[in-house]
Amino acid sequence: MASITSVELNFLVFRYLQESGFTHAAFALGYEAGINKCPIDGNLVPPGALITFIQKGLQYLEMEANLNNSDADVDEDFSFIQPMDLITKDVNELQRMVKEKRKSLRKDREKESEKERDRERKRGRDNRRLDREKDHVKEGERKEKDEKSGTEKDEKAGRERGEKSGKEREGKAGKERDEKARKERDEKAGRGDEQLTKEREVKAAKDKETRSLKEREEKPVKEKEEKPLKEKEEKPVKEREEKLGKEKDDKTGKEGDDKVGKERDERAKSHDGLSEKVKVVEQEEKFTVKHEDSGACPDPEPMDICPSTMLVEREISNSDVTILEGHLSEVCACAWSPSGSLLASGYEMASRVSLGSEHCSERKVVDTGYGGCGLWVSGGFTKSRSGDSTARIWTISDKGSSSTSQNGSADVVLKHVKGKTNEKSKDVTTLDWNGEGTLLATGSYDGQARIWSTNGELKSTLTRHKGPIFSLKWNRKGDYLLTGSCDKTAIVWDVKAEEPKQQFEFHTGPTLDVDWRNNVSFATSSTDNMIYVCKIGENNAIKTFAGHQGEVNCVKWDPTGTLLASCSDDNTAKIWSMRQDTYVHDLKEHLKEIYTIRWSPTGPGTSNPNHQLVLASASFDSTVKIWDVEHGKLVHSLNGHREAVYSVAFSPNGEYLASGSFDRSLHVWSLKEGKIVKTYSGNGGIFEVCWNKDGDKIAACFANNTVCVLDFRM
Repeated sequence: MASITSVELNFLVFRYLQESGFTHAAFALGYEAGINKCPIDGNLVPPGALITFIQKGLQYLEMEANLNNSDADVDEDFSFIQPMDLITKDVNELQRMVKEKRKSLRKDREKESEKERDRERKRGRDNRRLDREKDHVKEGERKEKDEKSGTEKDEKAGRERGEKSGKEREGKAGKERDEKARKERDEKAGRGDEQLTKEREVKAAKDKETRSLKEREEKPVKEKEEKPLKEKEEKPVKEREEKLGKEKDDKTGKEGDDKVGKERDERAKSHDGLSEKVKVVEQEEKFTVKHEDSGACPDPEPMDICPSTMLVEREISNSDVTILEGHLSEVCACAWSPSGSLLASGYEMASRVSLGSEHCSERKVVDTGYGGCGLWVSGGFTKSRSGDSTARIWTISDKGSSSTSQNGSADVVLKHVKGKTNEKSKDVTTLDWNGEGTLLATGSYDGQARIWSTNGELKSTLTRHKGPIFSLKWNRKGDYLLTGSCDKTAIVWDVKAEEPKQQFEFHTGPTLDVDWRNNVSFATSSTDNMIYVCKIGENNAIKTFAGHQGEVNCVKWDPTGTLLASCSDDNTAKIWSMRQDTYVHDLKEHLKEIYTIRWSPTGPGTSNPNHQLVLASASFDSTVKIWDVEHGKLVHSLNGHREAVYSVAFSPNGEYLASGSFDRSLHVWSLKEGKIVKTYSGNGGIFEVCWNKDGDKIAACFANNTVCVLDFRM
C-alpha cells in the first residue's frame, strides 16, 4: 500500500488548524513546514480531510481484520488502495475494489505466464536453428579445407616437374658450351706465334683504354654520392642528365656506354624517389600550418574530443584565481563597486532555491494565503538549507588577491541580525552599489532594505514592505532607491529622508524585478505576466506591456533608456518601445525558460559608440543567445554549458561576455567570433558573474559558499 508522506500529513494538519480557527498555530506550522512549497492542490482536498482520514484509518483496521487471515494476502490487497481511496470510499466500496483488482491481477499473471511459455518455445526453436546453421558452416569449412589441400599438392608436383626439366636443359647447354670452348682452343693452338702476339697487343691496348674510361666515369659519380642530401635534392635532374650525356660522348666501346646508361637510370630513379618524399613532407607541413592559421582542429582519432582539448588549453590557471571564503551558505549575489577595488557578496535565499540533486530550479513565488509570500520549486522537493544573514565587502588588490582572501575572512561583514547568524527571515536576497560606490544597499527576506557604508556602518533601515524584497536598484543620481517585493508592490525610497517617496500597487502577483529608465521613471515585472512603466508623482502606470504568457523574470532598459528588454518562463524574450503598446521584437529561439538578460555597453550613448548594440539572454536550456536588437535576429547561439545558465555579464569594452552555469563552469566568450576564449571550473554551481570597471577581473558566486575572483588577460 502507498504510504502517506510527511508533506501530505503536514498539509492535512495545516488545513485542520485553519478550519478549527487556530490561525496562529496554522501560520507557524505553514512557515516552518513550508506548506507553500508543497505541490498539493488544496482545491482537491475536501473540508475535514484530517478527521475523515482518521475515521477511514479505523475502517482500514476493520477491513484488514476481515479480508484475509494471511498477512501476505493482506499486504497484497492493500497495495491496490491509495490514501485518497481511503478518504473518499467506504468499506464496501474498498472491498469491491480490492476483489476486482485482485481478479484483474490474476488475469494479468496468467497472460504473463502464457507469454513466458511462448518465449521459451521460441527460444528452443531458435537454438535448434542455430545448431543446424553451425553444423552447415562446419561442413563447408571441412570441404574448403580438403579442396585447398588438393590444390597445394598439385602445385607442388608441378613445381617439381618444372625444376627437373630446367636441370636437364641446363646440363645440355653446359655440354654444348664445353664442346664449343674445346674447338676454339684447338683453333687457337693451330695459329702461329705472330698472330698470337698481335692479338695480345690489341687486347692490351683495349684493356688500357677500358680502364682509363672507367676511371673517368667513376670519378664524377663518386663526387656526387659524397655531396649532402640537401644539395642532391635541390640539383635539377636535367642538369645531371646533360653532364652525364657529355661524358657519354667522350666514352668509347659498347660495354662503357651500357654501363653509363645503367648508372644514370639508377641515379634518376633515386632522385625521383627523394623528390616525391620531399613533396609529401612539404604537403604535410602546409596542411598543419593551414589548420593552425584557421584555428580549427584536424580530424580527431577515436575518443579524442577536440572541444575538450581546446577548453583545457583555455583554462584559467589556479595562479590567476583568488578564492574568497567566509560565507556559511550558498553565495548567490555579488557586485563590484563602481569606484574600483571593492566587491560585495551576499547569500540570496529568496530568489533562488536548489534541488536536492544539486541542480537549481527556477524561481517560483506564491501567495500563501496567510499574510505573506513563499517560494516553491517546480519539478521536485527543495533541499533544506540555512543562510548566514550577512553580506560581505572584500577589498581586492590590483594583483588579484584579497588582503585576507585565503584565510576566509572578509574585510567587512554586514550582519542583518544581532547575535546568531542563522535566522532565515534576515537572509540577503539582493544588493546594489550607488553610482559613486560609497553606499551599498541590501534587500532581505524580512522585507527590509538596508543602506551601509563601505566600512560596514548601517546608515538606515527602510521598512514598509510586507514580504521579501526580490530586487533593489539605485537611480543614477543616487537620491532614490527602488525596491520590488513579494507583497506585489514597488517602492521608491527617499534615501536622504529615509522614508518612502511613493508606493506603486499595480501588479496582481509578486514583483520579481525592477529597473530604472532614468532618475524618475522605471519598469517593473511580475508573476502576473505583466510589465508596468511607472513614474514618480504619477498615480497610474504611464505604460503597460502585455504579451508574455508566463512569469516575467527580468526587465532591463538599454543604455539610452529607449528600449526595454524582458524575459519570461514562456521561453521568449521581447523588446518593447515607449512609442508603441505591443512588442517590437519577439525572440523565440530558446527551448526552456529564460532566467536573465543583459544589454551590451555598446552603441550610441555609451563609451563604445562604434560597436553594435546587442542583447544577451541566458536560459535553462543551457544556452546563451546574442541578439541583433535592430532587426530582432539571432547573432550567436553560445552552446558551451551542460546545465542551466543563471547569469551573464558583458565586459566594459563590450568585446567579451562571461556566463555562469550550474554545471560549475564559467566561460568567457569572444562576441566577434562566438567562441570560448577562457574558461574556469569551480566546485559548485554558479549563480552570478560580474566584471570590474577595468575589465581585468571577473567575480563569480558559487553554491559551495565561496566567491572566486578571476584575473582576465588576453
